[in-house]
Amino acid sequence: MSDTEPPAEPFTASYVSRHLRAVWGLLQRDPAAAEALDQSVTGFFRSFAAAILLLPLFGFLVLVQRDYYNAAVQLDPSQGLSPLPPYTAAGLFFEFVAYLLQWAAFPIAMVYLARLLGVTDRYIPFIVAHNWSAVPTVAITSVPFALFALGVLSVAIVSFLNIAAMAFAFYFRWTIAMQTLRVPGFTAAGLILIDVLLSLVITLALGALISLVQSGA
Repeated sequence: MSDTEPPAEPFTASYVSRHLRAVWGLLQRDPAAAEALDQSVTGFFRSFAAAILLLPLFGFLVLVQRDYYNAAVQLDPSQGLSPLPPYTAAGLFFEFVAYLLQWAAFPIAMVYLARLLGVTDRYIPFIVAHNWSAVPTVAITSVPFALFALGVLSVAIVSFLNIAAMAFAFYFRWTIAMQTLRVPGFTAAGLILIDVLLSLVITLALGALISLVQSGA
């Protein structure tokens, strides 16, 4: 990449659509798909617009997943778990903070991991593809919960479909990591696992903080 980049193309619906088609092409292992990605520094920062596009869906999932958890607890009281109380303003705020941190944590970690793996020249294409791939993966994983909210699916069926959807999301991102970073499958799997673990740590840490705030209220 040269020191001076050409003028950035307009950020339009067509631009977003092209990137969604590109990540789908990467899933299908189309060697030309990566070329459709905006691999400039501007394209790198624009890829975080996926977080904004997914924000309404994230808010929906935050509320529905709590209802799903409470329904599962009521279905099997023998587990000894207590239903979660309704969200407070503080709880929703911390969920939003966790969402932002989850979007930032992996790209920051990848700066060091890319150096370690010797793939710094492919860091931007990977993060661009990784970020845009969140749109289809989150959309797919939200389908079981949407059907649960509509009363179409039971807790048991949602549990099964959720596992299948998460497995698909992992496979999607694993394939993208291999295609853009050009690393072996086990290396790509390790990177995606790090992403999952970072999100889990952030979720648990913020969850503990939420409980602390609510207990002190």
